[in-house]
Amino acid sequence: MLLFCSTCFCAADNPQITDSFKAFAKLVVNPFDSGFDKVKGRFYPYSSRYGRRIAYETCVPDKKYFKDGIDKEQADELLTQGLQTALAALKGFFNEAYPQTDFNALNARQKEMLLIRFYAGGKPAMSDAYCRAVLADDMKLIISQMLYVYAPEGWLDRNYNKAFFFRFFKEDGTLKE
Repeated sequence: MLLFCSTCFCAADNPQITDSFKAFAKLVVNPFDSGFDKVKGRFYPYSSRYGRRIAYETCVPDKKYFKDGIDKEQADELLTQGLQTALAALKGFFNEAYPQTDFNALNARQKEMLLIRFYAGGKPAMSDAYCRAVLADDMKLIISQMLYVYAPEGWLDRNYNKAFFFRFFKEDGTLKE
């Protein structure tokens, strides 16, 4: 069992989503466990800016979830599936937008920074400036100008920004190794 691996990618050619990365993703997309009934120990659908979601910003795949909800294990399974789907879509986007760069050759931090942005906001969140800063491993630019992520409505997404900062940077602002 892998505990608190510092990266979500365990091998360059065969990326795997770790528990540590899933915990980070949960903080980004649903830090307050919206829709979680503590008494029943189940997640139920809730309204988000993207429509009805369950657990960790997952589309409600079945109407039975409105009545029955899902437990934390099912929520984790849906999150893992969502991250894997996002990773496949990110690779497709990346190969199209940056054909000169091999996604598998990126370091783990770069892959995580790209994947969490893609998972949380999809293709529209992948600005060329952000992607190029990640590819250049330009952390000064990322923290000074690009850490502040805005939601589609234009408001600052404080939860994403806070989770992102603590995932990749020490409290003094220096980069985690």
